[in-house]
Amino acid sequence: MTKQDIFYHNLRRLMKIKSVSQKELAVAIGCNDTTMSRRFERKSNFSFDDICKILSYFNISYETMTKDTF
Repeated sequence: MTKQDIFYHNLRRLMKIKSVSQKELAVAIGCNDTTMSRRFERKSNFSFDDICKILSYFNISYETMTKDTF
């Protein structure tokens, strides 16, 4: 699994644990629902800025989000 795969997997887990929907995350990082949906379908990727906003929103480090033992 790549770091990108692990990030997506851990993001989904974290969203479930914190009860955060894709729509809520989209609002938090300043993108629209369609864009967020495409990212979770892996039709497009999160930008570096988006990743930073996600990490800040959840108050979690990149290192933690890319560990396969999350």
